[in-house]
Amino acid sequence: MDQKELQVRKEIQELSFLIFTEPNNYKHYYERGILYGGEHIKSTECRESDYHGDYSQAIEDFDKVIELQPNFANAYYHKACIYFDLGIDDDEAESLLEKALALEPNNSAYTIKYAEVITYHGENGDIAAELLEKVLVQDYSADNCILSAGYLLQYASYDFLIGNDVQALQTYQKAMKRLQHAVEKDHECLEYATNMWSDFAEGCGYDHESIKNGSSLLLPQISVWM
Repeated sequence: MDQKELQVRKEIQELSFLIFTEPNNYKHYYERGILYGGEHIKSTECRESDYHGDYSQAIEDFDKVIELQPNFANAYYHKACIYFDLGIDDDEAESLLEKALALEPNNSAYTIKYAEVITYHGENGDIAAELLEKVLVQDYSADNCILSAGYLLQYASYDFLIGNDVQALQTYQKAMKRLQHAVEKDHECLEYATNMWSDFAEGCGYDHESIKNGSSLLLPQISVWM
């Protein structure tokens, strides 16, 4: 057991005592839920250690936070992350994220996670692409450009599949621009961006007329980026 894990366990004990003495203080439950959540806490609040967490207890703590402070959006978000990441209940995770977004509609972390959840089964690429547009207005980072491109390619793939080639090509070209911007911001994204294009092209068929005639194919641009 490393020192960081020992520290986490010590803090859990201290918070449990505080909860015993102040059972209606939602902050104590929230802080303990963060510690119990371990690696599934998707924010800077996550404590890096070898402590693997107690996810059922984390869920109980976040439920208590919601009971005591129903407008505390982070509690819905963290509970949703645990539900989704552990495969407990994807539908409930979606519902929890919708509640979090109703409280904080401009929260990028909530929006990104919501897009991930609703596209998990290969659907809603168009909705996710629109959501990422909102995120990019706030933070036009390489990582967010990559995420946006992924959902745009998913959307384009569906349009190619149903024969809507004109719309698919427009969406595809927009995705290529996102990938180009990602690589311009962070050259280490090049390999990942290339693999994204390759997977998309393979799925649609390299000989697809719209892909062959696309004016912003990724591969010819790679030499320019390098």
